[in-house]
Amino acid sequence: LPAIIKNFKLDDQKSNEFNSYRARKMTDAFIMGKDWATVVNENNKLSSVTKDNIVEFANKYFAQNYVVVNKLNGPPNSVKVPKPPITQVPLNRDTASVFAQNFQKLKSSRLKPVYNNYINDVKEFELNNNIPGYYVRNTTNEVFSLSYILDMGRFSDQELALAINYLEYLGTDKYNPNQIEQEMFKLGLSYNVFAANERVYIQLSGLEESLLQGIQIFEHILSSVIPNQEPYDNMVLDMMREREDNKLSKWSILSGMRDYAKYGKNSPFKDILSIDYLQGIDIETLTDKIKTLMSYDHYIYYYGRKNMADIQNILNTYHQTPKERKEIIEPKVFQELDNTTNKVYFVNYDMVQSEITMMSKGPIYNMDLISAGRIFNEYFGSGLSSIVFQEIREAKALAYSARSYFSTPGKLNQSHYITAYLGTQVDKLGEATTAILGLMNNMPEVQGQFQDAKIAALKKIETSRTKRSRLFWNYLRAKELNMNYDINKTLYPQIEKMTLIDLKNFFNDNIKNRQYTFLVIGNKDLVDHESLKKLGDYQELTLEELFGY
Repeated sequence: LPAIIKNFKLDDQKSNEFNSYRARKMTDAFIMGKDWATVVNENNKLSSVTKDNIVEFANKYFAQNYVVVNKLNGPPNSVKVPKPPITQVPLNRDTASVFAQNFQKLKSSRLKPVYNNYINDVKEFELNNNIPGYYVRNTTNEVFSLSYILDMGRFSDQELALAINYLEYLGTDKYNPNQIEQEMFKLGLSYNVFAANERVYIQLSGLEESLLQGIQIFEHILSSVIPNQEPYDNMVLDMMREREDNKLSKWSILSGMRDYAKYGKNSPFKDILSIDYLQGIDIETLTDKIKTLMSYDHYIYYYGRKNMADIQNILNTYHQTPKERKEIIEPKVFQELDNTTNKVYFVNYDMVQSEITMMSKGPIYNMDLISAGRIFNEYFGSGLSSIVFQEIREAKALAYSARSYFSTPGKLNQSHYITAYLGTQVDKLGEATTAILGLMNNMPEVQGQFQDAKIAALKKIETSRTKRSRLFWNYLRAKELNMNYDINKTLYPQIEKMTLIDLKNFFNDNIKNRQYTFLVIGNKDLVDHESLKKLGDYQELTLEELFGY
């Protein structure tokens, strides 16, 4: 029971970081007539509950007084409805109802933007053996997180990424996996390991009061894991099942198609270890990789209530690393393809509707394009009031969903991409594609709608607040773009000054008259392949070509 109460306390404190949770808690208290002091002290009150109280409650209320009915199967009851003719609806963008005009006249206060101050809020310190550390003080609750970070991931060493996934199933010479979970639960702690494409995260988090005990268990796990064949074999079986399931998933297929469009045959999506290779691995090589993780260059991030000197002393005591460490392994580089001609890739999938994604590689990362890109996304491509949505879906009823987007890369050596998406009926695919291509080459100019989009982009910055626990991760992303400040500080005044003419120039320079790779998924017996072939060089892809297995 004490462990359960600790975890209730942990969940509540974590959830309180979110506005929606706090608002819901206040709303529930108001509706139920609860005194606020009772609400905030609920976990303290639960501490007085005994096992006998719980047994008594269960015996009283969980008697044989209920029935559950599950409908598992049965005849279909859908009715075939004939498709009615669609009449295009004229869009009166420059007019507004009396109600809308009066609504627009209502005065509403605007928030002032608050920018992240990385220099003041993200402190740097150094541990023994020159290990860098970063510190952000938690001013919100009694929760901490501690992260060990290596700037190498799956693209650097696929076996390392595999070892990281394997770690959660392993015990040590002192604890089996269940005991580790129980010890963590008793302390109101959890640990998580994750191998991203270019980074490994090893994280401990939970109640600040349990930090010292948690670090000792955490360090023990990393240095003392022992191999176990059975959980590894089961993990490989899970991976086999997952891979087969992925080939049945439309979303996985679409992810593979997008990577194929960006990188071609040698895409990150299909850069995986084969099942034969996985089955032949000596699991001791995986546990050795885990035990030697901290022998590579790495850095540490702490977010919590302790002052920086205290956490520095704790880590110097328990985080033992060799004086001379290995350099990180450089990641494998995947080359982005240029869009020199229009191409069409089709994948057969048993579905009633069809989906098409258009992709075009833009310029390499350019900070000068970001503010205009944000306005473009608001005005032209995303949301219910965007040009694309209104023209394609609302006015012409050519698609269930329609959008367009100008992306901003997360790294200096990556490119901006222009994408458009349609989810539509098979018989409307050709007409819908023609319509969206027309918009992507001729942007309608509507001053009122532009002003609304501009205000929306400004308000997103004005109302944006970074949770303190996220400050470091935002700082890390900024560093990858050679910045030590919040990019919104630069973008906000640029957006304020932007005009419709500026957006039109951005459109003409970066969106109009581009070559596209068209990615189409649908039922090959229903899709009009001849209309697709008119869009560009046509190729039907197999799942093996996309997934690599």
